[in-house]
Amino acid sequence: MEDALRTAVMIGHDTDTVAAIAGALVGARWGESALPEDWLDILHGIRRKGEPVVRAAGLSDLVRSALGR
Repeated sequence: MEDALRTAVMIGHDTDTVAAIAGALVGARWGESALPEDWLDILHGIRRKGEPVVRAAGLSDLVRSALGR
């Protein structure tokens, strides 16, 4: 799946749509087993050592801070 999505994004143009379709097709064919394990960790909210914790509740504050507001 990773190769398919990287290729879809590298094609250019409407990359979000192309990658979404590629991901849906690969996922439909091979299911969850096609996802790299580290991607599953991210999807399930498992963070790696040293990574900051970002919670949805604090996301708006993070955006304001990044924009200097």
